[in-house]
Amino acid sequence: MDEAREVSFIGTAVNKEEWVKRYKNFTIIVSRFSVSGIESIWNVYCVIFPKHKLFEKLPESYDEADKILKLENGATYSKWDYDKSGNVIGKKYGNDYNHVWNSYEMVTKNAYECDKPFIEAKRLHEFLKEEG
Repeated sequence: MDEAREVSFIGTAVNKEEWVKRYKNFTIIVSRFSVSGIESIWNVYCVIFPKHKLFEKLPESYDEADKILKLENGATYSKWDYDKSGNVIGKKYGNDYNHVWNSYEMVTKNAYECDKPFIEAKRLHEFLKEEG
């Protein structure tokens, strides 16, 4: 990923890092954050923009969108962004790796010790590039 950002939080999250790669019709994000008692929780997201060929096909439901995106262990997150006129300008989907079936990623300390989210991000990039 091209850039890493560290963000401090007030509240339960202790710190957050993001690796963001922006392309013409989509963005890929890998994030890691810490909360009390858990060293690292990993997430992989994609944001699909209106000019991408899959944009119109992707529904708001992450379960239904995952039938197209086929995220590792399934999608667990979706959020649509809207402009002031109510038009959808971005569709964000991802896998929050803090579920029982993803327990390895939940406790991994840093990016050097955890390659699975980055492998998934690369696979997702290749899929979206090919489809888009």
